[in-house]
Amino acid sequence: MLIKLFYFVILLFHCCNLTAQTDSLVKPVENSLIWKIEGNGLQFPSYLMGTIHSIPIGNIDTTQKLKDLIFSCKRLFTEKSDSSFIANAFLPGDDYAKNHLKKRHYKQLKKAIEFYSPNSIETDSIYKMNSNYYTNIMLGYKAEVYFTSYEEYLILLANSKNILADGLETFEETAPLIKTYFPEKGFTYLSNFIDNIDIHLELYKRSIKEYLSHNINSLKGATQWTIDVLDKRNLSWLPKITLAIKKESCFFAVGYLHLARNNGLINLLRKEGFIVTPYN
Repeated sequence: MLIKLFYFVILLFHCCNLTAQTDSLVKPVENSLIWKIEGNGLQFPSYLMGTIHSIPIGNIDTTQKLKDLIFSCKRLFTEKSDSSFIANAFLPGDDYAKNHLKKRHYKQLKKAIEFYSPNSIETDSIYKMNSNYYTNIMLGYKAEVYFTSYEEYLILLANSKNILADGLETFEETAPLIKTYFPEKGFTYLSNFIDNIDIHLELYKRSIKEYLSHNINSLKGATQWTIDVLDKRNLSWLPKITLAIKKESCFFAVGYLHLARNNGLINLLRKEGFIVTPYN
C-alpha cells in the first residue's frame, strides 16, 4: 500500500498550475506512449514508455503486448527505485503529521487515509509520512478512486521473469527539485492544498484525459518551472540511457511528459543518432 502512494508525489510535477508554456517552435512528435529505440550501432532494440505514475486501476495497460515487450528485455528502468522512495518517506523519530496540522486539516487527512487503508496495520506508518506524500492521498480521496502505481505494476511484471529493475536517478539527485516545489514548511503547503483540493482535482483530471488520449505533446497545467525540471532530469538521464542500451535490451518507463518537446527523451535520443519510432 505505501509504495502505491509514494508515486503520487511525482504526479504533482505534471499538473501544478493553469499557466502552461510550451516549446512553440518545436515540431510535435507523434502521439504514442511506447517507442522503439534502435539504430546507431545497437545490437538489440530497447523501448521507451510514457506512464502516468498514479493511475486509476481500471486504466492500466494489462495487455499481453506490453508484457511481451517487457519480457523481451534484460532490464527495466523506472525513474526511481522503490527503495529510494521508502528511505525518504517518513518523518524522523517520534514525529507524526498531527503535530504539524490544525485540527480541521488533520481531520480531512485522517478521512483520506482511512479511505485508502481502513483498519490497516500500516496505518501508524502512514501517519509518519513526509508532508509531500499526503497531498496525493488527499487527491485520491477527493476523486473517490483507488489508484495503483504504474511503475509498481511494471516492476512486478519484470520480477515475475527475474528481469532486473533499476532507477534512472536517486532520491538525493531530485531532492533539491522537490524541496523547491514543496516550501520549507511542507505542512503549511499541505494545509493550503487541502483548502484548494477541488482545483487540484480538476488539474489531475486534465492530466488523466490527456494521457488516455496518448497526447504526449500537451503541457496543459505545466508551469515554466515544471518544464525546466523535466528538461534537467531528461538531460541527466540521457547518458545513463545511452550507456544501458549499448549493453543490452532495456525497457524504460517514465512519466509521459518526459517524452516530447525539444528536450524530451525522444528528441534527445534522436539527436544522439538513434532511430526512435512509435511502437504500435
